[in-house]
Amino acid sequence: MKQLARRYCWWPGIDKNIEQLAASCTSCQSLAPNPAKQFSRPCWGKSWLVCVDAFSKYPYVVEMKGTSTAATISALDAIFTIEGFPETIVTDNGPQFTSEKFDGFCRKYGIHITSAPYHPASNGLAKRFVRTSRQQSKKGSMMAFV
Repeated sequence: MKQLARRYCWWPGIDKNIEQLAASCTSCQSLAPNPAKQFSRPCWGKSWLVCVDAFSKYPYVVEMKGTSTAATISALDAIFTIEGFPETIVTDNGPQFTSEKFDGFCRKYGIHITSAPYHPASNGLAKRFVRTSRQQSKKGSMMAFV
């Protein structure tokens, strides 16, 4: 919003004024993203595996029956059957991704594993897709009441 305003006009303190305006706007606050937090609970009552191709930005979403290493490998196998095996995979540090079984699966297919502990921004593409999906779901369900 600040960048857009600066295209058309400028005055001393424009950034602060725009921030104050946004902070006082109830619509802006209700649609603003919540602070980042770890979501360990399932989304919509189900568990999902989200994979986003870093090149095409194409998302793959697989409903999971469980979050075990075996279930995760099975879901990834289904995706890789369609697209082929990647050179690198970026994961969070969930127990299914840090297990020896998952490490063996990746070594078997020559996949390099990358993850940064306590730094969810390094997996930002998938995190952003999840956030956008949740926002769209909320907006869709809210539209029924409007």
